[in-house]
Amino acid sequence: MLDYGRLDARSAWYTGGGLLILSAVLGAVAILGPWPNEVGLVRAGVWAAAILVFALGWNRTGSVTARLPLGTGALVIAALMPAVQWFVRLGAPPPAWLAVTLIVVDIAALAVGTIETARQSLLPDVARWAPFVIFVAVTVVHGIAVLLVVTGAVSGPEPAALLFYGANLLAQIAIAVLGVLAIVYARQVFRADYA
Repeated sequence: MLDYGRLDARSAWYTGGGLLILSAVLGAVAILGPWPNEVGLVRAGVWAAAILVFALGWNRTGSVTARLPLGTGALVIAALMPAVQWFVRLGAPPPAWLAVTLIVVDIAALAVGTIETARQSLLPDVARWAPFVIFVAVTVVHGIAVLLVVTGAVSGPEPAALLFYGANLLAQIAIAVLGVLAIVYARQVFRADYA
């Protein structure tokens, strides 16, 4: 008998993985291209769609958090934060307290969401922690970049900008890797089409 729940879950993970890869490509184009604001908004929308597909799935089986409130809520917040940050930065730069608050909320939401994904996920043990490990690695790289600039180890606007461009490109590569992992594991975890 055909198991439609598994087919829906596989479809959700394929869709979410593909959207993550597209989000990473758009993120790289926003960093390197001539239209960072326009591409940044489109990327924020694609990111939101990808994370919402993973958080909610097409049904409960496809949700990486099994639609439990803590993880799902955290992923919904993480999905919306790039768009919120984009709109806040529109026009004049936001006050420092607001910019820092948005970054802290984004980091906290991603931390909770990736931990809950690992706790609730159907993935094998090693793969279930991949989103959290990648999140920590990207956060540490960005933290080191900030420390190098703040302590004066990297001085001048051009070297600092190159450092942040590099850290942001690394984040886009990590997002693409997550998208590929989602597609690969969708096939493995939900391979039994028949019950």
